[in-house]
Amino acid sequence: MKWLLQYFKQILIVMLVLSSTVAPAATAQPSFPRNDYLLDGDSFIPVPWGKEQPISWVLLSGSWMLRQGNVPTSYFTFKVVNQSGNNRILFIQQMDPKTCIVMGSGVGSLSTSKVIYATLRNAQNREVYRVNLRNFAASSFVKKVPSAYEGNVVMMSVAPINSYTFTHFSMARVNPSTLSSPNCRSKLQ
Repeated sequence: MKWLLQYFKQILIVMLVLSSTVAPAATAQPSFPRNDYLLDGDSFIPVPWGKEQPISWVLLSGSWMLRQGNVPTSYFTFKVVNQSGNNRILFIQQMDPKTCIVMGSGVGSLSTSKVIYATLRNAQNREVYRVNLRNFAASSFVKKVPSAYEGNVVMMSVAPINSYTFTHFSMARVNPSTLSSPNCRSKLQ
C-alpha cells in the first residue's frame, strides 16, 4: 500500500512539470486551436487525427524523452506490468532530465489498439493528470515531422484531470547508455 501512495505522489510531480513546461508556450497565442496541434519547441505541427497506428508494446517499452525543441523537459519510462488477454497495463514514471529524480508516476491501459489512456500523479503537489499516448507513422505528418523512432512518432497528450483540453508533445526514444549522468543511466534502464 505504501508503494501505491508513493506511486501516486510521483504521478503528480510528472503532471506539475508538464504543466510548467506548457506555460511558456501558452503566452504566444497561435491563430489556430492549440489542441489540434503538436507542440514541438516553438513550432505547432498539425496532428494527423484519424491516422493513428496500432501501438506496439515492444516499441513503447523503455525510456523516452519529452522535448520542447531540442531541450528535454522530462524523461519517461514505460514498463508493461500485465499483458494477459485484452487487459494490458503499463506502468509509467516521469523523471527530471537533470537529476533523474522521479517526479511522478501512474498507470495506463490499452483499451483500443491505437490509444493508451493513463493517469499520472505528480509526486510534489499530488495533482492528477490525464495522459494519452498515440503512435503515428512519420509519413502521416504533412508539414514538419517531429521526433521519430523507426518511422514512428509517439505523441503524448496531457491535460489536468478536470479538463478535456489536451496539449500534445512528441516523444523521442532515449538510449540510457549514452547519457552522461550515471544516476540517469541506471534509473532509465
